[in-house]
Amino acid sequence: MDFNHLSVENRERLAMVEQMKTTFWLMGLQEDTVRECFMTCVNDLTTKTLSTPEKNCSTKCAEKFMGFLDRAQFKMKVHQIKERAQMELDNQS
Repeated sequence: MDFNHLSVENRERLAMVEQMKTTFWLMGLQEDTVRECFMTCVNDLTTKTLSTPEKNCSTKCAEKFMGFLDRAQFKMKVHQIKERAQMELDNQS
């Protein structure tokens, strides 16, 4: 979308809102992942500790999530850098 018609202040506000939306999306994703890993990996609720297979499954699930999260955050940072660069170019015009 082209936001050149917005003032610099409004574009900055829009960027902040987008960043907040991204943060909430990531938090929701984390909650969903924890829930999914728990439902998939934890089978015995009669003990206080996790069994070895439950621990291994949970660890593997968490590692996959962290890998995905790293990739998602990197892509979002690249996107934000591009947006900021474009806003700076627009401000110079």
